[in-house]
Amino acid sequence: MNNSIKALAQLVAPASLVASTRASNDSELARTWLQRFKSPHTRRAYLFDIELYGKEVGLPLAELKVEDLLNYRDKLGKGTEGNGLNYSIPRQRRALTALKSLLTFAKSTGYLPFNVGTVVELPDLDTNLSQRISTEGEILTILALTKNPFEKALLALLYKTGLRNSELCNAKWKDLALDGERGFLKVLGKGGKLRTVLIDTDILPLVLALRGDSSEEKTIFSTRNGKPLSPVQVWRVCKRRAVEAGVKLSVDGKTEGTRFSPHFFRHAHASHALDNGASPALVMENLGHKSLDTLSKYAHARPKDGSGRYLKVA
Repeated sequence: MNNSIKALAQLVAPASLVASTRASNDSELARTWLQRFKSPHTRRAYLFDIELYGKEVGLPLAELKVEDLLNYRDKLGKGTEGNGLNYSIPRQRRALTALKSLLTFAKSTGYLPFNVGTVVELPDLDTNLSQRISTEGEILTILALTKNPFEKALLALLYKTGLRNSELCNAKWKDLALDGERGFLKVLGKGGKLRTVLIDTDILPLVLALRGDSSEEKTIFSTRNGKPLSPVQVWRVCKRRAVEAGVKLSVDGKTEGTRFSPHFFRHAHASHALDNGASPALVMENLGHKSLDTLSKYAHARPKDGSGRYLKVA
């Protein structure tokens, strides 16, 4: 990581405070804050978000007021006069979540005397989320029309397990354990949380067919050159297959199949599993949500149930 986060390099701390961090300016503080996150994917995403704040607002954290943060929230969307960045609701939420987390860290370390982020709420996700849930028929159509074995296994695994895009890309053959006709995949999720996800009998053969002579250290989904598949490449597969299947979702008032992303499979997994009788606790544990941290330690390494069992792929 760069020694200086460019957009924050000139923003300095208030000199009068005695803090528990050696950071002498906003850039150094942000660098220390980013080191707290174990996932490289999270670090890259949050670094981009903080750089965005520096570019669009440019105020030292010590000078940031509630009004500035509210204006920034508006700008991430449509803006007060239609001149905003017009980001999607999830994208707005991530940008604000990163900034609010940095402000919380600044206050907790004594770098700042107060945290203006506590009184600014994230944009509501509810209506946007409902637009992101496709029907079972739409998902099955995508899978049925996908003839490429590699892409079919990829899409089926996304849907049946609810894995995040980055989790899918990072999965290695050594993480997959077999037990009869079922498989169990160890997944390192957000915050370095480890969970085990069931790969049921209907999709395990699709996944195993990809192995060939791959070593244990090789990622399950790799390019022809043997390199790990990137999240961008996964996104392209999802978009292309959704367009070919004629699946179109309404997102932020726009109806277009080209915006179908890997995360739509995760949303569909949760919604369809619940509709088909899976318990909320099971689904949340399967997806690796933080709200079930207290329950995850009681989960067996080879769970007898997985929310993917409540879904079908054919």
